[in-house]
Amino acid sequence: TMLGLGGCAAQAAPSGVDAASAFDAFKRTFGRRYASLVEEEARRAAFEDNFFYVLAANSQGHSYELGLSSLADMALSEFQATHTGSLDTASGNSSTSGVHTPSNQTMP
Repeated sequence: TMLGLGGCAAQAAPSGVDAASAFDAFKRTFGRRYASLVEEEARRAAFEDNFFYVLAANSQGHSYELGLSSLADMALSEFQATHTGSLDTASGNSSTSGVHTPSNQTMP
């Protein structure tokens, strides 16, 4: 699950850097302070998932390079719920303003 990209200054995840050091650097760079140790551990786990995704993708020799942004400590499900307008499967609510139903009518 990758969240590293997202309109913020993304930096390539350097090879040879361990995830713990990268997370510490991420916290310093983006001024992250978490409310509790439990939250920090959850954010660290999400960051590590994204960090290793970036490393794996960048090792495949694509013409592009993925990086880590200020969103890298978010789990994919959290990112989708807060940034994409996807359905909230727990409540059945959508953060979109409506649903388009095709009518096949000619527009003026």
